[in-house]
Amino acid sequence: MLFRSKGLQQFCGVMQFPLQGSGIGGQLDYVGSSFMNETAVGLMYGRRLGTKMDAGVRFRYYYLNVPGHMQASALWAEAGFIFRLSEKLQTGFSFSHATKPMIAADEPSITQVYRMGLGYDASPRLFIAVDCIKQTNQDLLGNMVIRYSFEEGLRVRMGWQTNISQPVIGAGLYWRHTWTDIIVSYHPYLGF
Repeated sequence: MLFRSKGLQQFCGVMQFPLQGSGIGGQLDYVGSSFMNETAVGLMYGRRLGTKMDAGVRFRYYYLNVPGHMQASALWAEAGFIFRLSEKLQTGFSFSHATKPMIAADEPSITQVYRMGLGYDASPRLFIAVDCIKQTNQDLLGNMVIRYSFEEGLRVRMGWQTNISQPVIGAGLYWRHTWTDIIVSYHPYLGF
């Protein structure tokens, strides 16, 4: 149950497979109910480019379904870079572009999204990050997160999204090479 709405659910799954000097991965996202739902499937590839830089690409297929009314889909392509400015400080940026969605002929094309962030390892257990996201025809969105690792396999995080002043908290547990995270957020109109 999402935001106390019976039948509304959200799921996200990510898998990664390390390779020598690079890695591949996949992502599956679902949000919605039997009345309306969105699904996205993505494939990713990242590569280390020396000691100071990483680069990656992601391709996503997005599908929107409102049974009996509408179906739409779009393809996304994204490229990003991470630069290690020092042992504790890194920055990154990404750019993504989507094809025009198949919703309506007068609908503006989906957009380009620019993202830039900065991360700081304050200690071996404490990580602080901020990022900004700019999407075509949308206001600038900011995010802030603080993550603390208590032990080898336990971490907690808290953050803030500026678009709707939304606080986010979460916890993660590492077991048998797998991180499992639970994230809880509060929406000012929908609640938890």
